[in-house]
Amino acid sequence: MRTHRGLLTYCSNVDFGESWADVRRTLEGPIATVRRRVSPTGRLGIGVRLSSRVLRELLAPGIRAELEFVLAREQMYIFKIDAKDERPDWLEHARLAHTCRAGDLLATLVPEGLVGTISTVPGALGDRAHIRGARDTAASRLLAAAGHLADVRARTGRRIVISIEPEPGGMLEGAFDTVSFFRDHVFRGEALRAARVDERTARSHIGVRLIAAGALATLEREGITVTRQTAEAA
Repeated sequence: MRTHRGLLTYCSNVDFGESWADVRRTLEGPIATVRRRVSPTGRLGIGVRLSSRVLRELLAPGIRAELEFVLAREQMYIFKIDAKDERPDWLEHARLAHTCRAGDLLATLVPEGLVGTISTVPGALGDRAHIRGARDTAASRLLAAAGHLADVRARTGRRIVISIEPEPGGMLEGAFDTVSFFRDHVFRGEALRAARVDERTARSHIGVRLIAAGALATLEREGITVTRQTAEAA
């Protein structure tokens, strides 16, 4: 639904469950109730939290068709997938596979002209954030995911952005950590060459959730894509 201030969207941190059946009940229940109350005459963009198991289920054409049917009937569309579970993190290959599946799915669901986002853990949390070489490992997997999302964009025309969400106790906690991580690890020439990804692709498909209004200028000055909670035009 479009308002005078932009697109009206809704992101739910509710647990959507561990199966497609659980997700369907949530979409048809509390999420549909929200849509009817705040956007009775128009479509509502939503952000959903999906587990690895649900993502695998939804890649099956029959299950995905069920999802598309529910979204159409309830007048909703998905622009964001929340994949912020602590584990697996970006030190594990499973996080890369999970993100690629989320990108494949989201590209079939986000409306033309909008950017899809995948919220993700800030590299790693707790003691794992300080393992020797952790930042290089996380950056290399993020770049591999960016390469996959570039291929998705070439096939579908949909741009999907990985939205890293800094948080206390994470590898990235604030603007300073974030800028240094992107500058010294993600956008570093050696890392880009190893991943066979150019810098433009990395900047287009790897971003960060807006931490605080005061950090916006710093992030944009560094050329880091900044994502927000609302749907944005491509």
